[in-house]
Amino acid sequence: MPAPGVHGRKRIVALLFLFCAVIFGLMGRLAYWQFYKGEELAEKGRDIRAFEAPVRAPRGAIVDRHGRPLAESQTAWAVSANPREVKDAATEAARLAPILGLPASEIQKKLQQRQSYVYIRRKASDQQYQQIRTLKDQKLLPGINLEPEAKRYYPEGTLAAHVLGIAGLDNQGLEGLEWYYDTELKGKNGSIEVERDARGYEIAGGEKRVVPPEPGHTAVLCVDKALQLILEQAADRAKAVTQSKRVALIVMDVPTGCILAMTSRPSFDPNQFGNTEAKDRRMWLVTDAVSPGSIFKPVTTSAAMEEGLVTLQTPFNDPG
Repeated sequence: MPAPGVHGRKRIVALLFLFCAVIFGLMGRLAYWQFYKGEELAEKGRDIRAFEAPVRAPRGAIVDRHGRPLAESQTAWAVSANPREVKDAATEAARLAPILGLPASEIQKKLQQRQSYVYIRRKASDQQYQQIRTLKDQKLLPGINLEPEAKRYYPEGTLAAHVLGIAGLDNQGLEGLEWYYDTELKGKNGSIEVERDARGYEIAGGEKRVVPPEPGHTAVLCVDKALQLILEQAADRAKAVTQSKRVALIVMDVPTGCILAMTSRPSFDPNQFGNTEAKDRRMWLVTDAVSPGSIFKPVTTSAAMEEGLVTLQTPFNDPG
């Protein structure tokens, strides 16, 4: 085979230079993405894979002046799902519906969503938990999860209901002292962060970070539980005897201004506040402008005595 001519050698050298240029260009581009942009891309990858689940802080209790509980937190269950792991949405919805008391169509719609986390039911009871747990042990509910969560519980029912107020689904204060001291009671939520793949499955050996929650503070009231019970019984009797639409009573320690007991009627059960109209949950004794009535008579009498207009023996004719 004859040796390449001058033109042939030039073409070979040109191709060699072109080949080397392409190789060095690719190497430079690879170095750019690996070293200059590497940390930024790795951070973006972690953000895409990261899945953060909140861990709610236990809400602080509310107790009376002697430490007896008036409001506290108990464990309930959240029924959630990863729709990407659900194999048969219609079948699983039909199994969950009679347990949770929800329409099967509503559950099925949630199980067919294109995301990795949805709530099916919040604050499920222990009985509902046990029934779902049994089905999960039988491998009949893939993709359905049970998570512990806190619910607000008022052990004395209607006792001091207007004073305490209510806390909502996520244990946020909505009314009464639950609302006023919400920042102190709610604590600080924590979180669990894990890495998941494109289908929503946890990556084995992936990064996992746990931030523990900080529990809320306990609120100690001036209220005396025993005195509050006596006052509420008196309010019920007064309402029954007078046939009044509203009744309100307060017991105050005058030297300190501490409210030892306070109640109004009509009342409600904060454990079932959803069954009560908003107007019946309102503490009108505090929020409304109320005429002082006979309560103000000692003030005017004291003023008259101070000015020397009347004495302790001065008669008054009260026709009623």
